[in-house]
Amino acid sequence: MTKKIISLPEELTAQIAAGEVIERPASVVKELVENALDAGASNIDVELEEGGAALIRVVDDGEGIEAAQAPLVFERHATSKITTLDDLSRLNTLGFRGEAMHSIASVSRVELLTRTREETAGTRITIEGGRTVDIIEAGCPVGTSVKVEDLFFATPARKKFLKKTSTEQSHCVDITTKLALSNPGVGFRVSSESRTLLDVRGTRSGADRLFLIGGNDFRKQAVVFDQTRGRYRLWGALSTPMLTRSNAKAITSFVNGRPLRDSLVNRAVITAYRRLIEPKRYPVAVLFLEVPGEEVDVNVHPAKLEVRFVNEGAIFSAVTSVIAEELSFIGMYGGTERPERFFSIPEREAGESTGGGAGEPAVRYHLSGESKRMFTLPGTVSHDTFQPRYDANHVAAAGNEPKSLRFTEMDYLGQVAATYLVMGGGDRLVLIDQHAAHERIIFERLKSSARLATPPSQRLLLPDIIEMTPGTFSIFTEVLGLMEEIGFEIAPYGENTVSVKAVPPLLSNMEIRQLIVDTIDEIENTGGRRGSLDEIRENLLAVMACRAAIKANRRLGQEEVHALCSDLDTIPNAGTCPHGRPVHIVISSYELERLFKRR
Repeated sequence: MTKKIISLPEELTAQIAAGEVIERPASVVKELVENALDAGASNIDVELEEGGAALIRVVDDGEGIEAAQAPLVFERHATSKITTLDDLSRLNTLGFRGEAMHSIASVSRVELLTRTREETAGTRITIEGGRTVDIIEAGCPVGTSVKVEDLFFATPARKKFLKKTSTEQSHCVDITTKLALSNPGVGFRVSSESRTLLDVRGTRSGADRLFLIGGNDFRKQAVVFDQTRGRYRLWGALSTPMLTRSNAKAITSFVNGRPLRDSLVNRAVITAYRRLIEPKRYPVAVLFLEVPGEEVDVNVHPAKLEVRFVNEGAIFSAVTSVIAEELSFIGMYGGTERPERFFSIPEREAGESTGGGAGEPAVRYHLSGESKRMFTLPGTVSHDTFQPRYDANHVAAAGNEPKSLRFTEMDYLGQVAATYLVMGGGDRLVLIDQHAAHERIIFERLKSSARLATPPSQRLLLPDIIEMTPGTFSIFTEVLGLMEEIGFEIAPYGENTVSVKAVPPLLSNMEIRQLIVDTIDEIENTGGRRGSLDEIRENLLAVMACRAAIKANRRLGQEEVHALCSDLDTIPNAGTCPHGRPVHIVISSYELERLFKRR
């Protein structure tokens, strides 16, 4: 028997619709706090019980709601935010659909208490499961208080999917913290059963709240930035490559003040950090993206957690280029001293002794000065013939602060385990991983070559004939064009065979046959062919740089160390290798004294 089509009762449709907007207690908190912000509140208080499942109370000191208007709050699609569809492109409020309060009331017990400044008495409205119980006059201060009890009591199927109290509470605090980040002029307080979970006062500066997410580690390892790219403004804080997390939740993004979980922005952030942090690690970042209203559609997600951009490519490019530019300077700084562009909290009180200055440091080799480079390490180019993309003098001329860590100005003290270079300077000790350092140098040089219309190329005295397996040759043909971009000249030479006639000068000292075969094998094993063209190119360059770099367990002479340090001083991103591992670590005299228990 064919089932008949019927119109669902209004109560059921309301509960179904509520399931799209109200996923958990944090969804309620988000909607109520956004309403408070739209009402011009200066202070917002959030109270929770049992993670919000038993009680959520949000109290604000905003403009309140007139008595005649108050019952409309719970009508579906009733709103004061928009009147026409065109208003969506000129939104200056967080809410606009007029369905959140209706959804909340349909699945819980709600009490609204509100008063405007012009009224002498307030209005109290009580609703249970979408049905109005009473509307009465009541005394209350100016502003609005919304109490939500027994969330999902009307939809038990949804209630059983709630997580532990601590988990739901964490989500409530998290969304409130994000809204506090984007509204620095408003005071926020979150409490649970007499315990304060968040308490921040209103402030004039958005920078004061950038580190609510990420904690003190983020505060110590962050660069604050504010840049404009055409019609877009991007500002916020980024962690250095040394501070990472195991998932992308530490990337917090806002578009025109809205906290979002936008995959495009997150992908742009991760792309900018590529080759600076280890695989499957993620940066800590707080990003505020400001886009003209007509270029972003906010009406694409029931909970307003996603947006759609008119020009996604331009947004992706803007975010990636800004972050990459900021990160390119991070590798040029080191130690505990940072220029003003870095936000840092000192480890000690001002004036406290650092323990240095008692005597002259022991000197084995001094790397600064005018001594000529007697040779060039494989993968480096003489500074007489190579002009780096990021030149130290150019950076200084552009008004940026001088480096606080220059390797050539430090004293070379020796080598540990034929792998780590020991440098001393001032009140700190620096250990350099020679392989990671050389790997980064080659990677950046190859990237610079790829940007040139005619990359430098060195012809081989005799072509190198390389025969491959069919599988390897198939992969090779996919990346052949990218190899030619960096200076290789390769021609077919029979079935599954190629003739290498020229190579990048950076790689001329390598055993080319082994380099190419190892590179292709590595790309195949690591899935390096997946992703965008830029990602594939960087995978290729990273593998080649790793294969070409000097290895661990190789002793270096003084001139080799000097060559390495000179190159490190002139490249961007010198803090990590292309795979995200640290190139160097800094040990302050304060840390040494603690190790020797002098403190």
